[in-house]
Amino acid sequence: SIKLPDFYKEGLYNYSYLKNIYKQSYAIKKYTYEAIKLKGVQHIKFKEYENALDQFIKSICIFKYIECSNPKWNSGDGIKDNELKYIDDKGSNDAEKLEIIKMIKSSLLNVSLVYLITKDYVGVRDACNEVLKIDPKCVKAYYRKAKSYMDDPKSLISEHLEAQKILEIANKIDPQNAEIRNTLEQFNKQINDEKKSEQKIYLDNATRYFESLGLKVKYGKYLISDTEYCAGSPKQRA
Repeated sequence: SIKLPDFYKEGLYNYSYLKNIYKQSYAIKKYTYEAIKLKGVQHIKFKEYENALDQFIKSICIFKYIECSNPKWNSGDGIKDNELKYIDDKGSNDAEKLEIIKMIKSSLLNVSLVYLITKDYVGVRDACNEVLKIDPKCVKAYYRKAKSYMDDPKSLISEHLEAQKILEIANKIDPQNAEIRNTLEQFNKQINDEKKSEQKIYLDNATRYFESLGLKVKYGKYLISDTEYCAGSPKQRA
């Protein structure tokens, strides 16, 4: 089976809504895409994020969607992989293909924005990863992907370091982007503070451990006989 982000899987549920559009000309598909996307933008303005997400996903599903050969797939009996067909409409010529790529990229970025606002951080990363498959130099996708780690209260320091790397890539692509540059500078300070805090917690725990063994503590080092203990690792003193 093919692993797809959830917003692509929505194409199966949108199939009945859009099935007549799939039979139409490219011009009608493009017009429908623009109308549906515009609805999504309007929903964002009124902070109707669930409705906005639904419209942006529908706009993607005009060109990327899933068909099921079983007409009763939604009856609760489940769906078999061999009943699914993945459609990726690329148009009938190079110009249409290029336009479709731009449209899908635009809607994916809108999906990532809604996910970021609604704090679906995994969804943000899924959407941004799809954008970066289309455009490996899309600074906005790198920035939002980094923000998904930065804003997530459950992120570990390792994930913050990943966000730092992502921001560095974005900054390298667009060094004149003040927002990315400033965010990276502030985040570098935050990571340094996190590292210091993590080191302090480690040393405090080590201190309590060695003191429980009756070892003397001096300047953060643990002395016993001729052996020096530092950060929990013994070594011979010089």
